[in-house]
Amino acid sequence: MIGLSTLPMIKNFPEIHMIRDKRSVKVKSGNSCVEYLNIELAFKLDSATKLIDDPTESHTELNLMFIDWVANFVWSHYEDTKSEPFYRLSEKLSNTELFF
Repeated sequence: MIGLSTLPMIKNFPEIHMIRDKRSVKVKSGNSCVEYLNIELAFKLDSATKLIDDPTESHTELNLMFIDWVANFVWSHYEDTKSEPFYRLSEKLSNTELFF
């Protein structure tokens, strides 16, 4: 989802720090998500942007807590048909239908 939603918006910046929850990466996988996104930036978007992994504890980062809420509102709208929070935010969100 980051590749579809965020990479096109950051492709012209020299460097971006990606703040994520430390618990979101399994021990054996290391930085594979960040490495993949750097490859996407370089090859698909012809970008020199360097994405830097900055894992942190989610309970200490308000911006991480906020995006978790937003992601949950979107997920609940599509998976559980609990849509009121999604509709309240919908004019600030863009929606791309991928497979249907």
